[in-house]
Amino acid sequence: MQRLAEQIKAPVQQFTMTASAVKCYENWWDVLDQDDPMVTRLEEVVKKLLIVLARSNDVSEIDERLVNQATALASFVLECRRKFNPQDAVSWVEAREHDIRKAFKKHGPMSLRECRQRVSPHKKQGGLGPYLQAQRNLLNVELFKVDSLSRNDIFELRS
Repeated sequence: MQRLAEQIKAPVQQFTMTASAVKCYENWWDVLDQDDPMVTRLEEVVKKLLIVLARSNDVSEIDERLVNQATALASFVLECRRKFNPQDAVSWVEAREHDIRKAFKKHGPMSLRECRQRVSPHKKQGGLGPYLQAQRNLLNVELFKVDSLSRNDIFELRS
């Protein structure tokens, strides 16, 4: 704890990067699709983490080892975004709208009951409320068309 307290109290410091560290960082960054919304702000995460790593390791020059640590964490964050927040939604309703569209794209025409079973809103944040609101939103903007007028209407995405 003493060391951490000293690092916090240390004067402002400017860090430099070795040429190999810069190359390592560029190799990692160039592979990513910068137009992918999941990649948003990852560059800033890495840069801030590099400063923290440099300060906590008591170095003034950032080397490949620190860049590898920072980019490994950023790659982990990217995978978490893709797995747990695939559309980078701002609300639970928006996330469920995305889930509903995804279910229809994957499984084709189905009843609203089948859609609810495939989306499993009870297993997701917010539960059934945001799901039902998302379903109403998509029906109100006529994103779906009715494929059959039987007792259990079958819906499909409009092209």
